[in-house]
Amino acid sequence: MKRLLILALFGATAWYGWKHYDGLRNTGGNEATVVNQSSRALERLRLTAGTETVVIEHLEPDASATRTFRGGVDATFRLVWAYQGLMGEQQWSGGTSTSGPMRMRHTFLVDDQNSVIWNSEVLLPKK
Repeated sequence: MKRLLILALFGATAWYGWKHYDGLRNTGGNEATVVNQSSRALERLRLTAGTETVVIEHLEPDASATRTFRGGVDATFRLVWAYQGLMGEQQWSGGTSTSGPMRMRHTFLVDDQNSVIWNSEVLLPKK
């Protein structure tokens, strides 16, 4: 009788997982949006959060690019980029990415003075 109860419990769990797979799996990652507010194009832009790096090869002035990343660890962002036509790389670090259960959108505004404005907001679940 005990084995039959365990088998029924296992079967009910498997059935529930099969029918509700889309809702149980991961709903996606965090988003990083880089906005170029400078007068030059950005090249070789690398955004690092923990051990994960997001790359944007080219970003025109007044344009933006959005990439997803997993996150999963508490980390500080590091942004490295070059301006088109200028030698040398610029870098910035700051802001935080948390390993919490909520998905976040992190926005980075890059301007001509090599400064970055970071903002984050919660991404609401899709319905």
